[in-house]
Amino acid sequence: MKVKRNLITILFLVLSAITFGQNKFKAKIIDKLSSEPVFGVKVTIKGTQTGAFSGSEGKVLLSNIPDGEQIITVSYIGYESRELRFEFPLIQTEAYTIHIDPIEALLDEVLIESTRANKSVTNLPTRTEVLTEE
Repeated sequence: MKVKRNLITILFLVLSAITFGQNKFKAKIIDKLSSEPVFGVKVTIKGTQTGAFSGSEGKVLLSNIPDGEQIITVSYIGYESRELRFEFPLIQTEAYTIHIDPIEALLDEVLIESTRANKSVTNLPTRTEVLTEE
């Protein structure tokens, strides 16, 4: 009787571990313009602490994803963030390819100014570097 109860307990624990949070999400993050993999892209499950960064080949793996609809957020500096909806467990087992769009930003011109003083360098109240002709 005791052995049967222990066996049922072990079976229950194994089934619980298998059915809860065993989903995985594999993806490869690609730059939409250059078709090159993007390193360091943050991929998270919205509303959770689960996340990972893409490697040098743009590949990322998220584990322990709960069943049901989940929103995967993909973000990286200089690229538009994306939110993708997936229903777990996934039917597709191979990695998804996710293309991210670079943000086109125009920067204002940079203006560098300088002044020349006729005073002795040692009498100036600021840090001064003397540039000579080489």
